[in-house]
Order: sequence, then structure tokens, then C-alpha cells
Amino acid sequence: RFDKLPLAARAFLTFTPLFIAVAWMSLANGLTLFQTAQNLELLEKDTQRAVDAGFLVGALQNERAASSIYVESRGQLHSQKLQEARENTNRKLAILTTALTDTAKGTSASNFEQNLKQRVKALTRLQHYRQRVDSLSAPSAEARNYFTLHVDGFNELISSLSEQTSLNHIGRKLRAYFLLNRLKELVGRERVIISGALINQRLTESQLYELTFNAGRQFSARMMLDIQTESRNGLHAPPIIPEGIRFSDQLMKSPNLAPLLQSMSLQEWITLQDQHIAQ
Repeated sequence: RFDKLPLAARAFLTFTPLFIAVAWMSLANGLTLFQTAQNLELLEKDTQRAVDAGFLVGALQNERAASSIYVESRGQLHSQKLQEARENTNRKLAILTTALTDTAKGTSASNFEQNLKQRVKALTRLQHYRQRVDSLSAPSAEARNYFTLHVDGFNELISSLSEQTSLNHIGRKLRAYFLLNRLKELVGRERVIISGALINQRLTESQLYELTFNAGRQFSARMMLDIQTESRNGLHAPPIIPEGIRFSDQLMKSPNLAPLLQSMSLQEWITLQDQHIAQ
């Protein structure tokens, strides 16, 4: 019987389960903390790759704008800016490619990195497409859609990063980063559409519809970004320009587009949009 056992035996039987429980809890907590630390380290690496990809997205957006204007003007405009945009794209692509190659030398790549490598690989025909732009054999719509396809692919991949963490404050920042990139992309699309309208001095019905649809998506992205961001996050939506002075809004609402299109130079419009995107 228990009460007839020696004192040492009774103490052993009494406290050993407690010691085992404490040791097990400590081990379990230690393993959990170790796993959490590993996950955070992996997420940190993936986040840096996402930032590198974001810089490449910005470069592709600028090359899209320059390519579209060059083709739309039949090679008369932005030849120098096109070369500068291409050089910037090459630099950002090289930085991202190097980062992905360096990671491959260490531990196994995450799913995010593997998918990112596939997106980079999809750009292998970029030089071939540039030749089509130079020869003016690619229509302006095709020039725009080619870059938009890749921009959307990178942005969608960046958006998946927020799902890799259960830490709410980190997930919010990652979602905010994606939404900010998304908003800048929508402003970039607006830049290209209206640039073409200023070159041709006309806005087609399909372009007007696209502008209106794009404006709605900008509003939605801005509202979602406002929900995600707080002052401590360091990410904010670009300030909303008053509706009465927004050129794109005036184009969508005016019954007579000719005077409006004549009132804005191409360079002035591009400068305004570049500043808006950079905010």
C-alpha cells in the first residue's frame, strides 16, 4: 500500500509525474518556439524576396508605359525613356534572380520562392518581345497586355505571402504591402490608357469603359488599404486627389472630350501620374 511505502518511494511516486509533466510542457513549448522561430525566419526571407519582386513590378510598369507610348506614337516619342526603363528592368530582374540563386545554395526553397522562380522564368522571352516593340510589329494594346500579365502574376504571388503567418500584425502588414502595390498598378494602368488618348486626341468607348471600371477598382483597393494600415505600419494609401481636379475623372464625366484632351500635354500627364505612383 502507498502509505506503507518508504518516505523516499512515496516522494518519488508523488512528485515524479509532476516533474515529467513540467519537463514535457517545457519540451513542447521549446519545440513550439523553435518551430515559430524557423517559420519567422523563413517568412523574413520570403518577405525580402517579395520586396525585390515589388521593385521589379515597378520597373515593369514603367517599361510598359514607355513601350505603349513608343508604339502608340509609331516610334516618335519616348525612345530614350524606353531604353532607360529597360535598363532599370534589367537591374531589378538581375537583383531578384541573384537573390533567388543565392538562396538555392542554402536550405531548400519555400513554396513562395519556387513560385517566384517560375514567375521570373516566364520573363525569359522579354528580350524577344522588346524586339517586337522596337520594330513596331506589336500593337499598343498587346504591348500593354504583355507587361500587365507579368505584373499581375507577381502581384498575385505577393498577395499569397500574408497567408503564411498566423501572426495578425505581420499578416496585416503583408496584406497592406500587396494592396499598396495593387493600387499603384491600377494608377499605372490609368496612366497608359490616358497617355494613348492624349497621343491620338481621342478616347474610345472601350477605353472610357476601362477607365470607369479601373476607377472603381482603385476606390475598392484604397478602402481595403485604409482598413489594413495604421500609423505604426508605415504604409499608407496615396492621398486622394480632389475629384474636381482629377483629369481622369473629368474625362469620364465630360460630354465633350476634345477640349479636355487638348488642355493636357502628354508630358504633364505622365509627370502627374509618376508623382502619384511614387507617393
